[in-house]
Amino acid sequence: MCLVVTPKYSLEPLRERGRAALDCTDVDGIDSARLVELRYRFPGNNKYCQTHKAVDVFTGLEHTQDDIPEGVELVYMALKIIPSTELGGERNIKLQWPNISVYDHENDAELAHRFLAERGFLVNRRGGAA
Repeated sequence: MCLVVTPKYSLEPLRERGRAALDCTDVDGIDSARLVELRYRFPGNNKYCQTHKAVDVFTGLEHTQDDIPEGVELVYMALKIIPSTELGGERNIKLQWPNISVYDHENDAELAHRFLAERGFLVNRRGGAA
């Protein structure tokens, strides 16, 4: 028997829109977001992965004149968000494709979920962005 997993998350907005996928100007409750880690897997049986870690991964990619390669599978991202409320300090959002999400605090889940939905990282049950 083969179990089919329906993805809950997509990291494709990072490839499609780059830094603009993290724009928070229209997301109530968040001042800013930045990508601090990105992992992707190359095609083939070897399951070779590459991970980028930085204070800002997109700035790192710009400095090396690099892009997210076409044809790779985006499998993990970690973001730092700054809420616009008195929650205090940066918060972490981590997504591992297809269905794992981790937030710093349970009470961050609603804010993170809203951000992920509005930026296209949350997949609706029909396969498209929520």
